[in-house]
Amino acid sequence: MNMLFDTTGKSSVEALRCWSEMTRREFYSGDLESTGAEPPNFRFTKSVGYPVSLTRLVCDAPIGYRRSWEHIRRDAAALRVLWFVRRGGLRFVRCQDRFDVVPGTCGIVDCNVPFNGQISCDAGGVFESIQAVVPANLFLECIPNGARCGGAFTLLGAAGQIVESTLDLLWNHGDSINEITRTALLRAMLCALQGCIGEHPTTQRAPSVVEQRITEVEQYILMHHSDPGLSADKVAAGCGISPRYLAHLMRERDNTFSDFLWKHRLSQARDNLVAAGLRDRTIAEVAFTSGFKSAAHFCRMFKIVYGCTPSEYRLANRRCAASSASPESELQPESFAQPVSTSMSDLAWGEM
Repeated sequence: MNMLFDTTGKSSVEALRCWSEMTRREFYSGDLESTGAEPPNFRFTKSVGYPVSLTRLVCDAPIGYRRSWEHIRRDAAALRVLWFVRRGGLRFVRCQDRFDVVPGTCGIVDCNVPFNGQISCDAGGVFESIQAVVPANLFLECIPNGARCGGAFTLLGAAGQIVESTLDLLWNHGDSINEITRTALLRAMLCALQGCIGEHPTTQRAPSVVEQRITEVEQYILMHHSDPGLSADKVAAGCGISPRYLAHLMRERDNTFSDFLWKHRLSQARDNLVAAGLRDRTIAEVAFTSGFKSAAHFCRMFKIVYGCTPSEYRLANRRCAASSASPESELQPESFAQPVSTSMSDLAWGEM
């Protein structure tokens, strides 16, 4: 575990300065507000850094946190934050609603939507929570209807028990297992969370016809992404809609057919490069099974988006595993796994 932040012995001014520096580095910016008579004592510890950032917050007094449009314009980030409260309570207020996160629930927050968060302590004067900061693309892969998903969801059912058990595994052992295992556990936790969202009767309205159509289109693309001949016309025909209406549906998600398809292909190919049982496949085989028409095309797009070649990424993973995934390792696959470019429309894809 790494101590990220501790206000013990610090003045209010010094604590706020350190907090601002830490949140910009680890999360995203916002204003911290103390609502108690005395400056609060609170500590942040970190267990895992990639592909999910897991932190624990312990506090002994009420505090507030505000993220405004000004903060979002300054450091917009495609992240979802999952709040698991152990003691006390947490209230989020957004322009359209408010919701409370208490023990036995999970709160989902989109960091690109303004909010006010207010922490309250339990009868013993303590607030404790674990936060999971998840990349939005991974969140939406596992929770396809999560683009507009936010609020608090119960963890009392069977799916909720899986969520909490997997979270405990990641917290207690995440820094001692490799990236592939961590990613697999994170995906399992998110898929179980999808079950919690579906079981909650008050947090989801019935999807509109447009939303249902969008889900159908995205699912069709995900199921057929390995087809190198997949096109917008073919997807439209498969979903029983016109190509023009398909383009309209993708715009509803601020996306395009090409962006969605190629981002998924690249993400899937990146995972396959280092997945157990697939590591002996050649780069060309990974490319073809992910829907690329040639290995050269795949390598060029991988380099543009992730800043390294597929071979370099695979080699970094092998070196990391060979050195027991030491944090001081000179070559870490995490340093390659972050997209350099997120807009596929800005890239010359060449082959479609």
